[in-house]
Amino acid sequence: MLLVFSASPRWRARGLTARLAPYLRDVTDGDPGVAFSAITVPVLNTAAPAWGAAVNRLSDISSSWRRSRALVWALLGAGTGAALATIVALTHGPQPALLAVPLAGGAAAVVAEQSARRATERARSRRLHEELPVVLEFLALCLSAGEGLLDALRRVGSRGTGELAVGIREVVVEVGTGAVLTDALLAFARREDSPALSRAVDQLVAAIDRGTPLADVLHAHAADARADEQRELIEQAGRKEIAMLVPLVFLILPVSVLFAIFPGVVMLDLG
Repeated sequence: MLLVFSASPRWRARGLTARLAPYLRDVTDGDPGVAFSAITVPVLNTAAPAWGAAVNRLSDISSSWRRSRALVWALLGAGTGAALATIVALTHGPQPALLAVPLAGGAAAVVAEQSARRATERARSRRLHEELPVVLEFLALCLSAGEGLLDALRRVGSRGTGELAVGIREVVVEVGTGAVLTDALLAFARREDSPALSRAVDQLVAAIDRGTPLADVLHAHAADARADEQRELIEQAGRKEIAMLVPLVFLILPVSVLFAIFPGVVMLDLG
């Protein structure tokens, strides 16, 4: 009976609160997300400076990694030198000169690590410089076909296999996570530290800001990049030509002179 009575319609008039509720706005919103935002937004605003400082520290991770790697190589070289000095001291007796072996080993390891790193960076920069004209022409072709810049970058990054394609994929990922396209391109150029790539990105960003047709800009810069590559190739050929003279002058020419003079000297001695 109680259930039937509770389910039956109410015939009495509604109270004052029920009648005024549709015409009044609550002081507090019933949505729990609003209350959550009211709590978290001040916390995030307070933590924003610390987060920015952490991001700035993380941006220097590459230089810190290089210093740590150099330190590890120095310790390995010093340890190897100390081990060699210990072996020599045990076999031939202690000598004062052996104290300098760990220091020399550490210094040699650091120099070798820096030389290898510079060679790797130069090789990577050279590959980027060689890939740049092809990538620019491919981007210009995609833009001429009607694609947007982001779609063209995504296509080049997905189809390419070189160093530049890897960087373009990183740019596309950054844009997908909310970054501005021009900022992502400029950050990519700063990371790569390539003059040719920096010039191309600067011209591309300037064309985006001015509203210039991007396909024409990319075609022109691709032609300039190919001209720079041709000029660099000619300069490299000139340097190689000079380097080829070293064995000719100091090895082949002295041997030729020796073969020409030696028989005469022998004949003079016999006569």
